[in-house]
Amino acid sequence: MCWWWFGRWNFFSHWNWFGAVIMIVWSIVVIVAAAMFFRWFFSSFGANAMEKSNRALEILKERLAKGEITEEEYERLKKTLV
Repeated sequence: MCWWWFGRWNFFSHWNWFGAVIMIVWSIVVIVAAAMFFRWFFSSFGANAMEKSNRALEILKERLAKGEITEEEYERLKKTLV
């Protein structure tokens, strides 16, 4: 009975190493995916907010140049945006 028990552990010992390697690789994949997600999540909010703000100021300047708004309106809207 003892021989069968120890023989069984020796038979499956390579699966223990395989499982450990798979666990390490999977952990690395999860960590890299989480890092990429957080980088995308935070960069998209920061970059988009700045781009939208810059684009809004450009539109405001264009409207002032076309004469659609007065200088007072321009200054008031600019303070609102910034």
